Amino acid sequence: MSYIRIDEITIKNYRSFGNKKQNIIFPRADYRRPTAIIGYNNVGKTNLMNVILHALQINYVSDDTFTLDDFHDREIENVPFMLLRRSSSKEDKIDRDKLAILDGYHRLKIFIDGNEIEGAKIISLNTLSPNYNGEPDQNFQAFGAKKYFNIFNINFHKIKEEINTKKTSWGKIRSFLGSHIQKVIESDDVILRKKSEFINDISHAVMKVKEKTELSNFVSKIKKNL
Repeated sequence: MSYIRIDEITIKNYRSFGNKKQNIIFPRADYRRPTAIIGYNNVGKTNLMNVILHALQINYVSDDTFTLDDFHDREIENVPFMLLRRSSSKEDKIDRDKLAILDGYHRLKIFIDGNEIEGAKIISLNTLSPNYNGEPDQNFQAFGAKKYFNIFNINFHKIKEEINTKKTSWGKIRSFLGSHIQKVIESDDVILRKKSEFINDISHAVMKVKEKTELSNFVSKIKKNL
């Protein structure tokens, strides 16, 4: 079974997170309980969730992802820093020649030109380079690897909106469960036999209802003329 585990997150200069790096270490694999993030209003819970979603690339990071509002104190020199360390299983890709691996570090890199944000992307690294520039030791097996892992998140503040679309994680869960249930049904011999018996029973019942009726005579005449 595929798995992804968040091991550690480091954040700096992202919204409510100031210019001193904050490091959050998550429980190890042997901690068999849910992990809860608890805090008062406006202390940064949503900001932390955004960091997780960006770093996991659930929230797609592009040129338009960040604005000056995401920079601490709205200062252009306070460039947001996000670094997530995670461990994962190794999954076969479609071509079978390569593996999809999300192990290692995943860091946000924002490109600044003067007072303008030029772009942003997530860089995947096997290990941290000394200068954190994301160039050496990149994990190229992480490129496009997310689709080989089932990662779901549900925003309950927008549950009505999410439940009606397949573009969100809730919609994907519904679609995923529906597809899985359909596959189970299509491969279950007992269900298929009962389905066939049910169809035959319905057909027989319809024929019994129509037997010796005006409708039956009318259909017979149409068939005869055709």
